[in-house]
Amino acid sequence: MLVDDPLVTGDLVTLPVPFLDTADPQGWSAALDRLVKIDAKLVVPGHGEPMRPQDLVTYNKAFKDLLVCAKSTKPAAECSAQWFATIGDLARGTDPGLAQASMGYYLENVLRQPKAAPAK
Repeated sequence: MLVDDPLVTGDLVTLPVPFLDTADPQGWSAALDRLVKIDAKLVVPGHGEPMRPQDLVTYNKAFKDLLVCAKSTKPAAECSAQWFATIGDLARGTDPGLAQASMGYYLENVLRQPKAAPAK
């Protein structure tokens, strides 16, 4: 199937979870805000199945909600559950156990990891 005007996001959109290993979460969020404004007929994520433009809006909302939750004192499991509830069917075809473990890792080791003090 050939679609006019596809938006290829690369790893700004990855499913079932964002791959946050080397990410600047705030920069990522700003980039997603720009992507949702692009008039595309089909969105092709870096990982996951192609999606409709409205699915990108859902992903963006889930990402913003994830950042807010990660800054809170809510348990990581609650933040993870919120992510998966928001993205819903976008995670279809993925391993739920691996997805949950990955989200837990990113919450605890990236989003909630204290930033090192700058070298003097």
